[in-house]
Amino acid sequence: MSRKPIPQGLESCRKDSEHYEMMRRRFHNSYVPDRYPAEILIPSSAGDVATAMKRASKEGVKVGVRSGGHQWAASGLLQDGILLDMQNVNHEVIYDASTETVTFGPSCNGFEMSKAMLDVGRFFPHGHTGSVSLGGFLAAGGQGWFFRGWGLTCETWILQIEVVTANGDILICNKDENSDLFWAARGSGQGFFAVVTKYWGRTIPARQLYQSRLVFNASERYEEIMDFLFQANDETPKEGTDTALISFYYEKYAPSDTEDIKDRSQFAIALVTIAYTDSIESARELLGAYREARVPEGLKKYLAAAEGAQHTTWAELFKEQEGMVPFDNGERWQCGSILTDPDGTRAEVS
Repeated sequence: MSRKPIPQGLESCRKDSEHYEMMRRRFHNSYVPDRYPAEILIPSSAGDVATAMKRASKEGVKVGVRSGGHQWAASGLLQDGILLDMQNVNHEVIYDASTETVTFGPSCNGFEMSKAMLDVGRFFPHGHTGSVSLGGFLAAGGQGWFFRGWGLTCETWILQIEVVTANGDILICNKDENSDLFWAARGSGQGFFAVVTKYWGRTIPARQLYQSRLVFNASERYEEIMDFLFQANDETPKEGTDTALISFYYEKYAPSDTEDIKDRSQFAIALVTIAYTDSIESARELLGAYREARVPEGLKKYLAAAEGAQHTTWAELFKEQEGMVPFDNGERWQCGSILTDPDGTRAEVS
């Protein structure tokens, strides 16, 4: 499935309209549940959203919201409800140099935020995958770049929001004004009881990106490899660093007509680390726990690749991320999460 753009001038469509099914399926996941809203609205402003919410409230109709369509369960699709597609609401990223803040609408994505920030030499922690829209990213908690040290984007980087309530009121929410809504909006996901139409976020000066990588053949000595990587992670400073652990089968990166894994001995673990800092020397210090020389002697023969810290760019990171997690090619995504017991041992987690 290819995620088609909204036809120009389209404001709404019902089940019997020409564009209904295309608009219903405007998700990045080719698995779209068999749920059919009575109407899909494409508002262009907070005022349009307010009008829609007043009508829905009067008619007793439930409302779902879609910022970018990455949410894998498509929970914004409500049977016989109204779906608000927010693609045209405040779809611009604006930086205010006087306050060093950035404003943006919910459908602006990581690619757009990254470019806007690069143009002015600033940084705002968007999602790791560039095509993810910021509304859904923030509603789901905002586990953005370098959050292990700088915190969740929704919690520590958002200064203010504009929302439309169920009865159609347009409100500004921050720590002093409508603070209860401001608190509830940050990470409430599809359960939030208003529609966010605009965000204000703080920014910091841009830095340089550096990346290192270790890849292990892990069909043997899995526990020892994981123990080393977890220990190195513990030793890595949290501020300005990102670590990503990826397990995969080599053959899944090669073209194949089948989903079956033929050779399970080709199981690998890759550890990619990113430093956001001002020099290669600083990056090497931040990522030093993952140097090839730190790999235990008994594990070195399982080391398939090792790359020390080297300069990279947002464009290169996005390209790599999108390659590992492709979208819009007919994929049917499902997502699972685990919550670990804080008292559990590392062996139990790995």
